[in-house]
Amino acid sequence: MVRRETNPLIYLFSFCIIFIGFCYSQTDTIEQGQQLKHGMQLFSASGIFRLGFFQLGSSSKSNLSYLGIWYNNNGHNEKPVWIANRNNPIPDESGTLRIHQNGNLMISHKAGHPIITLYSVQSPINATATLLDSGNFVLRSDDITEPLWQSFDYPTDTLLPKMKLGFDKRRGINRTLTSWRTDDFPALGSFTLAVDHSIGSDQNQMIMWWRGSKYWTSGPWREESEGCFDSFKGEFCDHYKYKFSYVSNEEETYFNYSVSKEITIFPRLSLTPNGEIEGYGMNAMFTQVSCLSSSSSSSSSSSPLRFGCVELKLPSCRNRFDMDNSNKFVSKLGAMSQTGFKFNEKDNLTILDCWDICLQNCSCVAYASTNDDIGTGCEIWSKDSSFTNSNLVGFREIRLLQSTVDMWWIWVTGLTGGTATFPLLISSLYIVLRKCKAKRNRQRMEQDLLLQELGKAWQLWSEGRGVELVDSSLAKYKLNEVLIGIHIGLLCVQERPEDRPTMPDVVSMIYIF
Repeated sequence: MVRRETNPLIYLFSFCIIFIGFCYSQTDTIEQGQQLKHGMQLFSASGIFRLGFFQLGSSSKSNLSYLGIWYNNNGHNEKPVWIANRNNPIPDESGTLRIHQNGNLMISHKAGHPIITLYSVQSPINATATLLDSGNFVLRSDDITEPLWQSFDYPTDTLLPKMKLGFDKRRGINRTLTSWRTDDFPALGSFTLAVDHSIGSDQNQMIMWWRGSKYWTSGPWREESEGCFDSFKGEFCDHYKYKFSYVSNEEETYFNYSVSKEITIFPRLSLTPNGEIEGYGMNAMFTQVSCLSSSSSSSSSSSPLRFGCVELKLPSCRNRFDMDNSNKFVSKLGAMSQTGFKFNEKDNLTILDCWDICLQNCSCVAYASTNDDIGTGCEIWSKDSSFTNSNLVGFREIRLLQSTVDMWWIWVTGLTGGTATFPLLISSLYIVLRKCKAKRNRQRMEQDLLLQELGKAWQLWSEGRGVELVDSSLAKYKLNEVLIGIHIGLLCVQERPEDRPTMPDVVSMIYIF
């Protein structure tokens, strides 16, 4: 048997190919004429950051693609610290980043539109784009010292060390942080963090805006406090040694910060969709500012998380009762009796915006997102609307004013008679059960009969024929009350006990009706 010897040069050649391929996949730079496609990534020189296309969440918008930058090797669920096209997502996985032959830095995809131009040159140049170990993505020209364009000038919701928050007066750039709209939707949200530029301000503090209204202030930056703000004492400055700097001159006014790598290797300051300010410690995120954390409780007003928060102004109608209960909303699955007022999708409202709108409107008793899967859009209901509770698939999550539910439940516990509420409930159940038993063979098992007839009753109800369930012996009745009773009765005899409303739920439904 002939034994074949393998030429060692083949192994050497194969090793070189693998090594070259590996090095190429770990590059930090895209050259003119090259393309970075979906699935490919750039890695900063020391591997601290990576850049590439990604998709988010499991909602109807999960097919949308974005170009972003992350900390590398910090888990698969690591959130991007910067996004190039937060308001212009790509509809599929065909996104491509490239430097055009004339030097333009752009994102394109197979559908052609929109083509997102990150930087446009006045005349053709030779350019390269590099992801730095600072997390800054920089476009440079061979014959110009300063960057042509850099991601640090266009922050999203996160401030990294050395990134500036503030004004570049010479170039006309105002660097601010703007929250994501929701946790799974990175489009511009409702909160903005910026350097205070109000008239009469000395500008040495940060300010957070909620849709144009002042929401939180950091307090003045104090150099004597090792470069910190009063509101950041604790986690940021004391525990994790974030050191903030303030610069103001003729050309620029800004804040930035630095962190010792011995304390944390993934530092960041992030603005959440709920208006919270978070940072990263040794191995986890921490919350430093949270103005809505127990915001209705007077006992928590001195909480460190609420330092600098602007007091929420409410109309007098929301101040009549104890703040802990009257202005809270209870989330339940179900449906309202009529369509509420829907705000324009172009208003870009979040569920938190919807809460505030409802709270400021004295006639509003309920609100919900119009896009349940991502929590955006807003619909509100007034007091003339009623709510039906249901855990069935397809019903919406609706937030009901707590005071409405609580006041009624208190009233029920003090009943001495003279109300038709419980007779209505019992009569409703009786109507459903009697109708179910009247037309079936009594020889069948009672359980099978009940299930079959209940199934038919649900079918009639879902087809809008619930009136056919009313017993003919009832000569006079109010149709609306009877239909409400039938629906509640059907909910109470659902097959799975966990799907049935509790007695407090039943009582609250009857009251709301």
